[in-house]
Amino acid sequence: MAKISVTELQEKLDVSKWTDSEAKGMDTCGEYDYCKFCSKTEENPCANAFMKAEKPAVAKKTSAKKSTEKKTTEKKTTAKRSTSKKSVAKN
Repeated sequence: MAKISVTELQEKLDVSKWTDSEAKGMDTCGEYDYCKFCSKTEENPCANAFMKAEKPAVAKKTSAKKSTEKKTTEKKTTAKRSTSKKSVAKN
């Protein structure tokens, strides 16, 4: 997925909100999941809120990957230890 600027993301979210608002016959500002992260005093408030809302999901994926990598490394270390014990026992 190509990275877009914060300004471009804001523009896309504005268009989406506008079309949703027209379809629902009401202003949908504040109606999205990411809106709880919104600070309307910021420049590009929707884009910043959207990115903040997405951050925990990215962090969870990263920590899960690190946890898996750590377990894999521990298994390799354990396997090496047991192999070296066998070679000592044979002598």
